[in-house]
Amino acid sequence: MKFEFYLSDLVFKILFLDQAHGLKTTVLSYSHYLPRQELLPEKRVLLAPLLATVVGSDVLESQLRRLQPDLHLFGHTHIPIDLTLEGLRYLQWPLGYAREALRQCAPIHKSGPLKVFDSDLGDSAGGIPSHLPTLDVDWTIYYSKPNARDPNNTTDLADWLKVRLETLVKTKAEVEKNAK
Repeated sequence: MKFEFYLSDLVFKILFLDQAHGLKTTVLSYSHYLPRQELLPEKRVLLAPLLATVVGSDVLESQLRRLQPDLHLFGHTHIPIDLTLEGLRYLQWPLGYAREALRQCAPIHKSGPLKVFDSDLGDSAGGIPSHLPTLDVDWTIYYSKPNARDPNNTTDLADWLKVRLETLVKTKAEVEKNAK
């Protein structure tokens, strides 16, 4: 634990020295876990609703607020998303399991690895390409539109989930009809 704090303090000292000399260093941070619950779609739209009970870390989020990275990369949920919340950009570009390659991880398997920093663009926040394929994934688009997260809304299902459930109900009805 002491080592973590020492390393963290060292990083902040380097960034402070860069700023004191008028340098702008691009800061990329990463974690396996989600630092905020808002980076996970609401429980009402998840196929695995219990996932909502194991995401979000106040400690991690406070470290990010202190660090102020240009981009924070995270994993854990295998749900591709690219959101800016309270001035910090968060991005997940998961490879996922093989069974996820045709579903939520399909954009990753289509586009391939993600270049999040390009030194040819400069050693500043400009080193992050302005348009990444992450801006075109379903959850990024969904939450960028007027679909802001509403933790109080526990009944409205996402459109894609309604379609999937309707398909399951129709399939079940057809199976039961054919079984008679």
